Amino acid sequence: MKKILLAIGVLLVVLGIKTAVFVSHRTEGLAPVNNFPADSSAVLHLQQAVNFATISSEDDPLSGLPAIDSMVTFLQHTYPEVFQAMECQPIGGHSLLLHWKGTNSSAPVIFYAHLDVVPVEESANNTWRFEPFGEPFNYDTIRGRGTVDDKAGVIGLLEATTRLIKNGHRPKRDIYIAFGHDEESGGKNGAAQLAKYLEEKGIKAEWLLDEGGLVAENMVPFVTPPVALIMTAEKGFMSVELTTNGNGGHSSFPPKETPMDIMIAGLQRLHASPFERSAIPALEGFMDHTGPEMTFPFNVIFANRWLFRPIILNEYEKIPEASAMIRTTMACTILKGGVKDNVLPSHVSATLNFRILPGETSAEVLASLAEKLDDERIIIRMKGKPDEPSAVSSSTSEGFEAITKAVRAVFPDAIVAPSLSIAATDSRHFSNVAKDIYRFLPIRMDRSLLSGMHGANERISAAAFTETVHFYENLIGQQ
Repeated sequence: MKKILLAIGVLLVVLGIKTAVFVSHRTEGLAPVNNFPADSSAVLHLQQAVNFATISSEDDPLSGLPAIDSMVTFLQHTYPEVFQAMECQPIGGHSLLLHWKGTNSSAPVIFYAHLDVVPVEESANNTWRFEPFGEPFNYDTIRGRGTVDDKAGVIGLLEATTRLIKNGHRPKRDIYIAFGHDEESGGKNGAAQLAKYLEEKGIKAEWLLDEGGLVAENMVPFVTPPVALIMTAEKGFMSVELTTNGNGGHSSFPPKETPMDIMIAGLQRLHASPFERSAIPALEGFMDHTGPEMTFPFNVIFANRWLFRPIILNEYEKIPEASAMIRTTMACTILKGGVKDNVLPSHVSATLNFRILPGETSAEVLASLAEKLDDERIIIRMKGKPDEPSAVSSSTSEGFEAITKAVRAVFPDAIVAPSLSIAATDSRHFSNVAKDIYRFLPIRMDRSLLSGMHGANERISAAAFTETVHFYENLIGQQ
């Protein structure tokens, strides 16, 4: 890397490359962090909500429904002002749609969060330092499964709207607040039904806000300030099963090539031939917004991407999260074959999960997969229906500007940048309902806290959640 930087320095002098083409996307320099006093009642309500084991699992889709119904009853009792001021429509049996009628006919806005959480793995349970469900109230920290993903969004929205209602606020436009109940298992009975209901009613929102990016602290390479990542696009999702068959037999006299050998060789070819790199518009926007805040010489490199693009992409490839932003990715998540250590397997299967870059399609990925495998003995079968990549939402729209304004009010030390969601969210179900879709959960997070999402010891500080409530209050108050 040092040699690369030295070469870049020489090149800058020789070519006279401009070094100040960026304009900062912050109105000031490093602003002081807001010190909002922690809201103990909001913290208590989030901890109470987390203690409902609202588990959503594809293996057992019904197990968490009683807890979800109990949590909905808790929300109705805890936020009576909201349920009195807004029309409430149950959807899909367990999801909710709240409608706060505005005073004019402007296109509505939708705020979305989900009630369900992922299971707590038994193997990971031993590493939890506290109860995933059932933690007592603690003034400083909220703990448990779903604290961040996504009950901070649910409770944050309800706390914010309660404050606005109590202060006499009336929105100018219609506000819809939607809570799905099965995001972690695909959203087919929750978000998909919510979107269907809105579409059948002829409702077309100006924009929608769902979970997604965070206020990332010490996580964006070469950038010191925190970065509020407003995700303007989402990768597609597709799973494929590969199978190969052959003769079994005794392991003491194996043939030259077994079904297991065929499958492993095919997976090795796929691993050795990754999908092409590409900087899509969402990533270009991210670099435009973060470039001015980077340390030297990276600010110069990112300001002259026409020349240094290969170097940038090479650096991105070294970081798994960044590498996932520049190409369609493939991961082998399940590999099955064999029943006994001295029996040759006659059937071997592998499940591959693809996250498809916007601008590409599932059909193109399938065609490329067949070409890379180049072996008729390996059968390719789609598992379920793929979710195509989303469209890229505008980073100059009214919605993006409103989100930016709220970020600057509550997180004045943060840079605002569009980005790409490499994971799937329920927002994909609303593509026909909202003109623009943004994915952002207003919580300060570093890598240690981020690891708790879907992992052990999920938690956030009371101070961080208080900022979340203030963000939603500011953003909804603009409408």
